[in-house]
Amino acid sequence: AAVMTPAPVGDFADTGSPLVSLTGLGDYAKVSEVFSLDEEAHLHIFALGEMTLDGRYDYGWISDRQTGRVVWEMTRKKSEKAGGTSKNRKVDAMISLPAGEYEVHFKTDDSHSYPHFKYGGAPDNPDAWGISVWLVSAPSQPSPPTPPAAPEAPKPSGQDD
Repeated sequence: AAVMTPAPVGDFADTGSPLVSLTGLGDYAKVSEVFSLDEEAHLHIFALGEMTLDGRYDYGWISDRQTGRVVWEMTRKKSEKAGGTSKNRKVDAMISLPAGEYEVHFKTDDSHSYPHFKYGGAPDNPDAWGISVWLVSAPSQPSPPTPPAAPEAPKPSGQDD
């Protein structure tokens, strides 16, 4: 079963282009894209959407394709202000997922989305409205120092060669 394990932000670096980028989404969007992991991997998720204390209106999630189970979701509690109106919320997170096939989803409602943010202004990064997922790699670790060679054992005294 896929288990979300938080990874420490800052200990990893994105490996380049996103695995999935569902961004610049307007009203009434319901989009998804599948990706596969051959082995356990750390992922960087950046999602930008619309949420209030009363509900989620534009948001994303990731599901396990085999079980359909949601393995990560964008919630107000996990989010922070994203500029503009207080309903603009962002999540910038790291997770680890085991090998498997996953589907990234994002859904928007009928208003306040890219490029026409109707209620109180656009977020700081409006083109990112939606969700992006990157594969991340651990930083290269320096090799441990080589221990000094053991000194040669002294020859027993009193023996002549």
